[in-house]
Amino acid sequence: MSGRLGKYYRHKPGNACGCKRQSVQREVYERDFVRLINALEVKPESIALMEQLALQLNSLNSDKEDVEQQKAEAIALANRRIQAAIDLYGDGRITKEDYNQRIERNEREIASWLACTSDMERLGIELTMCLQAVDTINRLWLINPDEDKQGMARHLFEYIAYDLEKQQIVDFRLKPWADQF
Repeated sequence: MSGRLGKYYRHKPGNACGCKRQSVQREVYERDFVRLINALEVKPESIALMEQLALQLNSLNSDKEDVEQQKAEAIALANRRIQAAIDLYGDGRITKEDYNQRIERNEREIASWLACTSDMERLGIELTMCLQAVDTINRLWLINPDEDKQGMARHLFEYIAYDLEKQQIVDFRLKPWADQF
């Protein structure tokens, strides 16, 4: 579809699909788009269930407690290695270069574990981003200029297929980051 700034959305030039209608009124198209966005909106009480379903779909069966325990054990081990490097260097058993390498490697491992979020937390963050994107489009659609509307739609959707004969949205695909929800 093209003609986003006019009164009609028109067929892209060069598309020969065989339909009789070549355009749809902008109001009709945008009303259908708003209806689609409203259908994507999630009730707050459904969010916890969606997180659980997303975990199951992604085959993420590790418990948050197990991940946190693994994280704590890895950090404790890296701290023990740092202390051992200090002791070995203090006793003169390793060189300054070896000492610096051991300290740096273990500090990087600790930083990595501290920055690591569990799969549940990651999915929660991604779900929140998805819900916020849908909510933002829903709230701001009527008050934003055309260029912003197009940007919001492109942020959330890979494509939207509109049947000019039926005058309705017949297919759409969300961006990969939102599609899993």
